[in-house]
Amino acid sequence: MRIIKKFPRIIAAVYAIVLFYVNFIRIFDEALWLDEAFTGNIIRLNIPGLLEATAKDVHPPLYYIITKAFCAIVGEKGWSLHFVSIVPLAVILVFSLTVIWNKFGAEAALIVMTFTSISDAALRFNVEIRMYSWAAMLVFFSYYYFYNILVENRVRDWVLFSVFSLAAAYTHYYALIAVAFFYAFLFFRNIVQRKDIKRILTTIVVAVVVYLPWLIVLVKSLTARINNYWITENSTFADCFNFLVSYKFTIGIWLIIAVMFVLAIAYEIGILHWEKDKEVSSQYIAGYHLFVSKKAESSELVLFIIAGIISVVGTMAVGIGISALLSPFFVTRYIYVVGPVAWLVLGIVFSKMKLSIAWTTILLVYSIYSFIPSYKAVYYEDLDISNRTNMVRSIVANMGENDVIITDFEDPTMPDYYFAGKTYERVLDLNNLVIPDDGKNYWLIVGDTWSYDDIASKLAEQGVECENILDYGLLGHTKILGYKCVK
Repeated sequence: MRIIKKFPRIIAAVYAIVLFYVNFIRIFDEALWLDEAFTGNIIRLNIPGLLEATAKDVHPPLYYIITKAFCAIVGEKGWSLHFVSIVPLAVILVFSLTVIWNKFGAEAALIVMTFTSISDAALRFNVEIRMYSWAAMLVFFSYYYFYNILVENRVRDWVLFSVFSLAAAYTHYYALIAVAFFYAFLFFRNIVQRKDIKRILTTIVVAVVVYLPWLIVLVKSLTARINNYWITENSTFADCFNFLVSYKFTIGIWLIIAVMFVLAIAYEIGILHWEKDKEVSSQYIAGYHLFVSKKAESSELVLFIIAGIISVVGTMAVGIGISALLSPFFVTRYIYVVGPVAWLVLGIVFSKMKLSIAWTTILLVYSIYSFIPSYKAVYYEDLDISNRTNMVRSIVANMGENDVIITDFEDPTMPDYYFAGKTYERVLDLNNLVIPDDGKNYWLIVGDTWSYDDIASKLAEQGVECENILDYGLLGHTKILGYKCVK
């Protein structure tokens, strides 16, 4: 009897393992694009150097410190860098299968598990060598302990809320904005209810004191980049919501979700509820009608849902607003930090509906059907990029100790990572390409803006032949051609 009772959870555990596996098999590649190579370079610095380098960038340092610590133990490889990013997925899957399942129902747990694993956005960030998966997990745990504060209000809930929210703020700036809405919600709620004011004020003061050193860095960094940042276009609310859920969701699906959201709130506060018909005598007929009450009841779960929506929409609004008022500082991917929060809210809404299992099944089947093509495209694209990157890495690995690489990368991030341990020079203009007669071997690892004929002609002027050794490799997203200079 006990096994039968646990059977749904056992099936869900198998489902979680499958979800993790389809992500895990993607970590074994050495193909890093520009921002990932930045991570690979920055963790090679000592801690003071790491803090200085990330202070000049636009992200806080916690993720880089975590990655550096892990790679110091197991070594710096492509798989180890990717592995750090997939850890939050494993944590959220286990947490959903246990805590979320127990507190919010199987429907909420399954929706969080599915969207955290194979939604279009998650497919990218679960293995990308950047801070997004960690930021999303830390905001998610901040949101969970926010719920515990609303319901149980224990000291440990306040402490853990403070720890996770500060960790989130030290991982991504938009994670800072996301958790700030939780602080604001608790502050106004406690002021209105006139209770636990000392606790929320203490929590806010601790947050300000602990984050103040990096807040100064944040202000300096963003001020220096006003009208001088790489972002050129502004995202919209529609872009953000589609990014979090699916670009394949039609307006009709969004309208159904909106109606379900309203109904779930109405059910939870008691305005609407289902009442069994007394006239139905047969025990085999489930007769119900919808009962409307004029008196609403208080519900901490509703406050929790509303706070989650405020955090998600508010984070979007801040990013879009700053971009409109000052300078573009927001791209759609930044909203991923509130992804699990949005998915948990969606899961709770579905769990509160009549026939919740049926509704959840329909949503998951449709979503998985939508996500499979995206997964296949990402998987095979990663495989191709990895193979073509390994072509370049193989050439570099077989070079002699005194060999010199000449490349035309304008940004040094990629050559710093891929040519580490080798001597390389950057030549941005073909007219400046000079091969010294110093007895060293010279190799050209360049993009396709320089044609073979142009290179061969330029080298011929210097009495140097050009041997084509690679027609189409990749470093990041850049097509790479390889040539050996022969005297």
